[in-house]
Amino acid sequence: MRLWLALGTVLLGLANTVDAAASQGPERAEILSPALVASDFQLSGPDRLSLEAALQYSLERMVSGQAHSWQAAQGSANAHLTPLRTFRSASGHFCREYRARIKTGNRRAELHGIACRGSDAVWLVP
Repeated sequence: MRLWLALGTVLLGLANTVDAAASQGPERAEILSPALVASDFQLSGPDRLSLEAALQYSLERMVSGQAHSWQAAQGSANAHLTPLRTFRSASGHFCREYRARIKTGNRRAELHGIACRGSDAVWLVP
């Protein structure tokens, strides 16, 4: 099963962005930038899938504020994935705001995003 998650965009104006995106629910979800993350941080296909699985795990299992660490098997990349808060969208889906701090070599980034849980228990980025 493909994981339909990606690390989101840098978040500005958090409250408005969270409410606007969450109101659409997961049925309006689309894949956002897994290829960009892979190319920007030079992640291999297996490492990209592993990072997506780690974010999926973090959103499903971690309490808000608790970081989940990820380490690339084939490189020096690592990430700390932290769900920040959980809420229901206007359409009634559970959504989570999250932060991903990624590091590979000399490159570092802090990314923020929102994901909503679909009926198949897969977290989707609206």
